[in-house]
Amino acid sequence: MARRPRGGWLVLDTSDPAAFEGGVPMSEIAPEPAATLRGLAAGDPAVLEGMLDRSFHDLEESGLEPRAQALVRIAALVALDAPSASYHPLVSRALGWGATIEDVVGVLVAVAPEVGTARTVAAAGQVFAALQAAPGRQGGRGP
Repeated sequence: MARRPRGGWLVLDTSDPAAFEGGVPMSEIAPEPAATLRGLAAGDPAVLEGMLDRSFHDLEESGLEPRAQALVRIAALVALDAPSASYHPLVSRALGWGATIEDVVGVLVAVAPEVGTARTVAAAGQVFAALQAAPGRQGGRGP
């Protein structure tokens, strides 16, 4: 049902419906992620500040590969209705870490049912502008 890969993170076997019955007890979550989760849930200022201070140089904490983390952060920008200035460096970084334009558009399609049409349309304009400005892309600035 659950297994621990390298790094000690808990991974649920999503193909097993029993994995979701009754939830996951905190005792089954590795100590570091559990402490982070408790701190986030409680609004612990130290944990929240630490999360805000993190940069892309500290990718190990999320357990995601750089490409995936950049795409998840783009999805968060869409959900937050973030300004265009937020998209430009993140889209460039995602492309630099191996994401494709199709991946970035896929993020918009994936979050649309959750965030609604208005936010998705607004974000599409922001993403388009960021893609145009991305180094090495058609219409973008060169390195």
